[in-house]
Amino acid sequence: MPLVTLCLGALSSLGFIMGDSGLTSLVGLSGALHGVVAYLVIREFNSARLFMAVLATGLVIKLIAEGYWGGSEVTSQLIDAQVATSNHLVGAIAGALLAILLQLIVRSKHQASD
Repeated sequence: MPLVTLCLGALSSLGFIMGDSGLTSLVGLSGALHGVVAYLVIREFNSARLFMAVLATGLVIKLIAEGYWGGSEVTSQLIDAQVATSNHLVGAIAGALLAILLQLIVRSKHQASD
């Protein structure tokens, strides 16, 4: 899991690198956190479907709300910076794609050994 978190931290920074308007610096790992949540939802979906479905729904609603209304003003005041909502979205997408990719690799290895 630490390697996954490291990869998601790097991938979520793409939102900043790709030119999120108004951001001049990036501090924190919230994009990686969103990525870890998306990764776990997909990886653990078969073992806890209801919980993972609720978690996925909450993540999607949060990302849609941030896309429409922007980051929370309370959070901005708390961290004394603008919330990097694009990093949240990119992190979540990267986490989901990484989970799917790793599942495909594991399946192909199992099929090759059979």
